[in-house]
Amino acid sequence: MDIKIIVWILINCLLPLLPPGLTLVGIWLINQSSKRLSWQDHLIQILGDGQLFFYCTSLSSATISDLLSNLSTLKGDIYQQCVLSIVILVLLILIITTFYGSVIIIRLENPNNQDATIKTTISSILASIFVTVFVLFARNQGGLFK
Repeated sequence: MDIKIIVWILINCLLPLLPPGLTLVGIWLINQSSKRLSWQDHLIQILGDGQLFFYCTSLSSATISDLLSNLSTLKGDIYQQCVLSIVILVLLILIITTFYGSVIIIRLENPNNQDATIKTTISSILASIFVTVFVLFARNQGGLFK
């Protein structure tokens, strides 16, 4: 794996995702003696409000900006793949924003709905993984790691 990809992953993926991870570790350290909640319950409490959706939107937006600035240097199939990646990223932003909005509405109508919180947590984790992998692919295809 190229060093530029590793550095990008460290700066743009691991650092932004450190706060939830470190919070989970901190809660685990503090609650060692009292095993009231499992780590899954803590994870749901930490990520249940959907902040990972913001990570997805930010990562996608930054990638769109970088791809657009590199677009004039591309030709042929790579140019078309880059444009397609930009369109897909815009669609992902719209889908994620719509999903986040609908989840918030559901949670506001019934604040004690644990099922909605669990679904928000799981879907935000899955969205983060999907968007990160797609952004890596789009950046690589757009020549941003060269």
